[in-house]
Amino acid sequence: MLKKTLKLLLLGCIGFASCEKTENDVIFPGEGDGDNETEVDTSGVSIFNFHYDEVSVLGKEVYPVRLLEGEIVEMSHSQYGGNLKKQYDKTGFFYTKQINGYWYLVDPDGYEFITAGLNSVEKGGDIDLPGDLYDMGVNTIGCWSDETIPNIAYTPRWNFAQTYKNEYDRGALWNVGVLPIFDPEYEIFCDQHAKQLAARKNDPFLLGHFSDNEIALFANNSYGALLPRYLNISDKTDPNFVAVNQWMIERKGPGYTTDEQDEYDFHGFLADRYYKVTSEAIKRYDPNHLYLGSRLHGNAKFVPSIYQAAGKYVDMISINFYNRWEPESQDMYDWAAGGAPFFITEYYVKGDDTGLNNVQGEGWTVPTQEDRGKFFQNFTMKLLEHPGCVGFHWFRYIDNESNGLRTNQGIVSKEFEWYMPLKEKFEDVTKDIYALREFLINENQ
Repeated sequence: MLKKTLKLLLLGCIGFASCEKTENDVIFPGEGDGDNETEVDTSGVSIFNFHYDEVSVLGKEVYPVRLLEGEIVEMSHSQYGGNLKKQYDKTGFFYTKQINGYWYLVDPDGYEFITAGLNSVEKGGDIDLPGDLYDMGVNTIGCWSDETIPNIAYTPRWNFAQTYKNEYDRGALWNVGVLPIFDPEYEIFCDQHAKQLAARKNDPFLLGHFSDNEIALFANNSYGALLPRYLNISDKTDPNFVAVNQWMIERKGPGYTTDEQDEYDFHGFLADRYYKVTSEAIKRYDPNHLYLGSRLHGNAKFVPSIYQAAGKYVDMISINFYNRWEPESQDMYDWAAGGAPFFITEYYVKGDDTGLNNVQGEGWTVPTQEDRGKFFQNFTMKLLEHPGCVGFHWFRYIDNESNGLRTNQGIVSKEFEWYMPLKEKFEDVTKDIYALREFLINENQ
């Protein structure tokens, strides 16, 4: 027991808080000989440890969880929420950096940064924004948030492909899972659409840009396999059929038949086209900020060719993660395979103890808010200990309401009341997140 405690104390003192010895040493019982051993005073230093539990998911099964325990001390942070103990080049904007094999963000003042965010943040109640978010260790407002909330990192979404579909009357293709991005007009549109980004190019609190949300870049149950959608376009003069047909001819000749390898490779070909055109437009008008991708979802998270293609153009891979209890290590390595780090931009579970309808949304349902907090801790520590991850955005800040039905997705209710068991578990992870990641990295070595 003492050996474990010593390890925790030493790790807690590395680079994150003062560990100067004071007159009031902390005394721990020795092992074996009955003597006492003197330790450094750990006031002001977080001490992390784990214990293990289980959570039941309604209609599914019981899942194991790894949970935090110990003494968590709120960190001091930069004006952006960065780690004051680790500073690199100051550029005035967020950027990514690989440090000892692990990806991090760096904030505009040069401090190490992990994006710990909430989606759909809005003003209301007695909650002070962004002050109360910073106090709990949240440093980013994610997608669908009120971007008039000042002095906190934010992530606008611009809907390139979706807006093109609407403005150019390409809904017929879109509705069968075809992205009309091989249209020659698409490149022209993206250039024009991206011009509006220039107005924000000097904003230091802008973390980066999302180009779209959950577009059809992959095979799924709604539309079936990906490649046949394009080859089955009835108008054989349509530029999307022409481009994909030509791609197949170049692979196999005019009398081709498709196979699984073609289907897999086409995911990468399509992703390459989308991210290349979109990234070039974004960077043309805002070269200062990160391109955060398109919030991939569903089966896209299991197709490495997508990430290998996207990694050539995006600064960060963004993933909306559902229908699994936690991310698998190999999947996370795949997400970073293209050379860009990743972050999770949606994940959550609902609580059955709120009395809300809870029929909407992809997140699973667990019995209580305490269980929601356990899910959060287990899932998020999986992310933090992985070399490729630079952060996470919980879906959502506030419970969702649609068509008169409410869903328990938030960390606050529609009346702006905190779900305290979830909030407390959240804070255990986020209040000293940089020390926690250092601890998790050392635990895995």
